[in-house]
Amino acid sequence: MIVAALKQGDVEAVAEGVLTSGFRAEAPGMIRILVRREDMDRAKTVLAEYEQGPSEADWSDVDADEKEE
Repeated sequence: MIVAALKQGDVEAVAEGVLTSGFRAEAPGMIRILVRREDMDRAKTVLAEYEQGPSEADWSDVDADEKEE
């Protein structure tokens, strides 16, 4: 989800360690999200916005037809 959020914010990102995180063992796997050094500030901004959750929808832009009976 984090990588998808970053990509949606135009930040190239990859997850490292994904294969070991799915194992069912006593020791948890570690996942790291990698971004380019020059994208770090933008990545932090995108993740901060992501953590705040979705903004209010602009309902004036939604095309909702009346339900047909």
